[in-house]
Amino acid sequence: MSDKTIKLKPYSIKLTSSEIWLLGLGLPFFIYGTKTHTLWGVLTEAFIPGGIYARKAYRLHRIRRQGIQHTDSMDGGSFEIWLEILFKDLGHKTTRTPLTGDKGADLILETQKGKTVIQAKKKASGVVDKKAIKEVLNAKIHYKANAAAAITNQHFGPSAKRLAAEHGVELWERHNLVEFLYSARQKRFPYSLRKYLPTVIWIKT
Repeated sequence: MSDKTIKLKPYSIKLTSSEIWLLGLGLPFFIYGTKTHTLWGVLTEAFIPGGIYARKAYRLHRIRRQGIQHTDSMDGGSFEIWLEILFKDLGHKTTRTPLTGDKGADLILETQKGKTVIQAKKKASGVVDKKAIKEVLNAKIHYKANAAAAITNQHFGPSAKRLAAEHGVELWERHNLVEFLYSARQKRFPYSLRKYLPTVIWIKT
């Protein structure tokens, strides 16, 4: 893998404030174009939504194309964005907390069984210690969650595993993420279409 850090930008189906501003900026040109019957005015307003959609589609595609090996080069925020989209691809209502003041939870997952807080720990190498478990336990109390989990792209150390076992915190390590990624990609592509897709998509490593 390259030493260059992978930085992903967040994806949201909702319009951001800057995107709303762009649409508003193009509206006068659209009105002028319709009143004067000039094509450029109408096209201006047509191109702006198209550009916004294209940017959103590109962001989502870039997030989804990252494999487990790419997580080693991600920064912490990008790792959270990557996990968020995978959970959403599997149909889970997922909220990413602010980068600061998250009270120990990076993601909040809501299912029929209740609320789960998730601590996401990205590491280039090495193991995650018990501090991550303490943080997610605090988050469980703060967010009044039913369950807590910690996820890393590497592995948890012995102290982290012991503390997690004592308090019922679910741990996901690298091999769990591989299966998670595989499941998310299976969900996105119906079985009937997989034979037309590159084989590399289905490789589980």
